[in-house]
Amino acid sequence: MAATTVLANLQAALEAKGLMVQRDVPLSDYTSFRIGGPADLLVVAHTVDELASAVALAHESDTPWWVLGGGSNVLISDAGVRGLTIVNRCRATWIGEDGTVWAESGAYWQD
Repeated sequence: MAATTVLANLQAALEAKGLMVQRDVPLSDYTSFRIGGPADLLVVAHTVDELASAVALAHESDTPWWVLGGGSNVLISDAGVRGLTIVNRCRATWIGEDGTVWAESGAYWQD
């Protein structure tokens, strides 16, 4: 199956899960140094369920994928990134009854 068909099918599957999918988004918008070419497909995950769904659907379609966090420790080629880029915005934090602090994978810890 052609790469464009695979990406179109993945986009449809992601959208069916309620995720907003963008095509050919410049990743320079997501990095501290403001460099980086386009992502074939880009999803911003705001919940752990969205993140897990995006990874599972990419895996099922044999599409390469990667997760981008805050963008401060990465340099992205001007050629861009093939496959699915998942921007991790899972930032919920909470304190359990026992005082344990819980944080999702994209949480920021500020002073």
